[in-house]
Amino acid sequence: KDSHSDFFIHYEGMKLVESSEKVYHYSIGNNMNIKLPTTGGRKSSKQPVSEKVKKHIQRITTYQFSASTPKMGCAQYAGSNIQPFLKTEGENLPEVLQYFQEERRDLLLNVQEWIEKYTQSDSRIVDIGVSNYDNKVFLNFFQRGKDGKNYPIRGPLLSDGYWIFTAFACLASCESIPSVAFFEEPEAHLHPHKLPILYDVFKSISQRKEKPCQALISTHSPYFLDLFKENPESVILLNNGKAKRLTEIRDYEKILSLYSIGESWYSNVFEWGNP
Repeated sequence: KDSHSDFFIHYEGMKLVESSEKVYHYSIGNNMNIKLPTTGGRKSSKQPVSEKVKKHIQRITTYQFSASTPKMGCAQYAGSNIQPFLKTEGENLPEVLQYFQEERRDLLLNVQEWIEKYTQSDSRIVDIGVSNYDNKVFLNFFQRGKDGKNYPIRGPLLSDGYWIFTAFACLASCESIPSVAFFEEPEAHLHPHKLPILYDVFKSISQRKEKPCQALISTHSPYFLDLFKENPESVILLNNGKAKRLTEIRDYEKILSLYSIGESWYSNVFEWGNP
């Protein structure tokens, strides 16, 4: 029998895998009184499917990192030995990095490795760190002076991309992350040549052995979309509240033999929505 839902859902193509034998699959539109499919057979005496979906959706966190909010500093790490949860706009990024610096130097090193990959063509930046001032903690980028010492780089001399990517690097290094996260146009403010590194960030959080994060991404960048050429089945196009997987579009293989995914979408060859 079908279970009824009294809450709002606008995600499509979501799967809940409970075991190797049970897979719940939903393709749902915007409706306040929808019917959700069960696995069939007798009605289970366990938690209703609608409650399973509701619980799953409550674990979804939407991220849209900002460059301006981390620059303003935030409250200092309280010394609780518990990792602060990175907030959705990255406003407490300095606090999380302070936790790494004081409690988990290994995680801070991981962030620094991501930054090194991102800044490989910019010889100015040699390190990152945090500093305290007036009961707040601030993120600093460092450059090497002629005397061989490291000095902070003034904020206006850095593009927004450095701040935003640092938030992604921090999230990829956190031990406590959401089980499902939605990222709204993560390519914003990043140079197109840097997008493969951003793609690697998403791979790292989704393929980690412990506490992986299912990443749902909305993008308007044909360059970022091209990075999914090896996984076209993971690309979903949306059109007026309806969704279609790229691999479900007629003649998609023939189209991709002539054009890249990004070219096909940007030129409207698919004639079907936005990724």
